[in-house]
Amino acid sequence: MLAVGGLGVMTGALYLWAIHTLITAAAAPGISALWTYAVFVVVNTLTAGLLWWHRRHPLVVFGGVLLVFVASSLMLGHAGNGGLTLPLWFSVYAVASYAPLRTALVTVSAGWVLSVAVKLGLAIGSGQQIALPAVGLVALDLGFFFVACFALGFGFRLQRQRARDAAERARLIEERSRALNAEAVARERNRLARDLHDLAAHEVMDVLLSIRALRMTSDDPILPEVEQKTARALDNMRTVVRTLREEDRDGPDRAPLQDAARDLIDTLVTEREITVDAHIRVPAHVGDAAASTTLSVLKEALLNADTHAPGRPVTVDLDADGGSVRLTVTNPTGNKDMGDHSPPAEQARPLGTGYGLIGAAERAGLLGGRFKAAPAPNGDWLVSLHLPSSARTDQALVTGETP
Repeated sequence: MLAVGGLGVMTGALYLWAIHTLITAAAAPGISALWTYAVFVVVNTLTAGLLWWHRRHPLVVFGGVLLVFVASSLMLGHAGNGGLTLPLWFSVYAVASYAPLRTALVTVSAGWVLSVAVKLGLAIGSGQQIALPAVGLVALDLGFFFVACFALGFGFRLQRQRARDAAERARLIEERSRALNAEAVARERNRLARDLHDLAAHEVMDVLLSIRALRMTSDDPILPEVEQKTARALDNMRTVVRTLREEDRDGPDRAPLQDAARDLIDTLVTEREITVDAHIRVPAHVGDAAASTTLSVLKEALLNADTHAPGRPVTVDLDADGGSVRLTVTNPTGNKDMGDHSPPAEQARPLGTGYGLIGAAERAGLLGGRFKAAPAPNGDWLVSLHLPSSARTDQALVTGETP
């Protein structure tokens, strides 16, 4: 915008200077007014074209404008010298604003000396007697404009530098804030894992031991079922503790999603004796946050399937390409042998057991993804997750911002 505005001012000034030079040329012997006007049109057109590149190549533009200024001044003589300086002042501004500072100082100083020499040479060539004080006045006259335009350009340089410094400070503050938030999240996860392990898990273990001791002295038929459910609750707590602590390993040392998913399935198949038909295709890299959320949803879905439909086979489809991660976990519900395809009451709830899948839905939302847990049309229970795998999603869990 500044370049367009400067060129507009220069174009308007062209006609004012043209009128001025026509009058001046009329009093200058040997110089045609038409020739003066033609030179002005050509010179200002050339310099206007050069000034379009004043940001990318300020030194080249300044050299070109200075060369055109000297050549046109020599063609017009003393009469046209004053009217050719407007593009030169703008190029001085461009050098001071966009060129390296030390190079800009040297270049503009050399241009000022050359301009003074050209003006004095034209005056002497026209027969004028130039005294030493007049040389100083000419140098000060041109020097004022050189210094003023250089100062203007230097001011814009400082303004841009301050803007860059402010942006850099904001970036550093944002990075530090993200790091602090990530550290706070890690501390909170560790605290939750520690409290869950040291308090709740120990209490449940005491209950389990009491039930087993009671079974040795009682034949109550409900005790085996209570013992089984209490042992499963304790196992679930340990799984949650392990998950909370494993999520702190997000980073370059974390296992790829494909390997981590297979390890998770193998562990649950061994520990829970779940029958899993897994189809895992993850050829592309997946960000840490997307991978962590996918593994959490996979683990919760498998545990829910084992809790609400024990012994039934579970189908896992995990696929990832360059832009997204897709996970679906399905398991039969009801008594299919009897023709009952309805899910049991526990699984009829939209989010399964509750907190695990609710948390997964919230994390999916933060990552800009979609999550669903509901009965499928064929009566199976379906858990589906779709996440973007871009690196930006890794920051969402830390900053709390949606992509």
